[in-house]
Amino acid sequence: MTSLANSYLSVGRTAEALPLYEKALERFRATLRPGDPRTLSCMRWLAVAYLDANRPGDAVPLLAELLQLRAAASGPEHPATLVVLYNLATAYLSTGRPGDAIPLLERYVPAKRKQIGVDTSEFAGLLAVISTDLLAAGQLAAAEPYLRECLAIREKAQPDAWTTFNTRSMLGGSLLGQEKPAEAEPLLLAGYGGMKQRETAIPPQSRARLAEATDRLVELYRTLGKPHEVARWRAERANYPFVAPPPRPAK
Repeated sequence: MTSLANSYLSVGRTAEALPLYEKALERFRATLRPGDPRTLSCMRWLAVAYLDANRPGDAVPLLAELLQLRAAASGPEHPATLVVLYNLATAYLSTGRPGDAIPLLERYVPAKRKQIGVDTSEFAGLLAVISTDLLAAGQLAAAEPYLRECLAIREKAQPDAWTTFNTRSMLGGSLLGQEKPAEAEPLLLAGYGGMKQRETAIPPQSRARLAEATDRLVELYRTLGKPHEVARWRAERANYPFVAPPPRPAK
């Protein structure tokens, strides 16, 4: 049952995977000792399927239970435990519970820093993903230190990569959202300019980053009360019609 569910999940047939995982977990709980690795594995895959189905509210209690079981079985910094820790943090963000998510990320990042190494592109990528999750959840101040660390690593290791310029733009967006437009402006301009120069190096699935960088510049100059610059960047934004602009925050 779990193997078939995994196959369904791997090809995007989540609706067919979910009842199989749920039934399998019910049987595992009834027949195996608590903490059996097969039960823990099924719990995690069921939680992943809930997240994939945009049902983070169903994933949260399962992941919270699984985190306790994994930590007891393998230790709080075991790779398997950290995977669950991160999944639970993202589920909390998706359900509007940043106060529960951020402390988990504050445990997760130092453990991964120790595991992966500080000045590695892999760790920088992890920081970028976490920052993206936080920005999407409106947690701009929480994202800032992760973005600064990510940018420091990328400026040193890959100063000419488009991802380094994207990180600049993301950091500028964090500062802009914290009402620091003077600090944000040079980062936003450099971030977009660097990505634009390297547009051919950006993979198709990541071209939305250019649209996001332009949206930040539109919002910057709207905040600064510079209508000519707003018009200029709106015209530039028209080059990326395939990405919807973000909703304006309610006043």
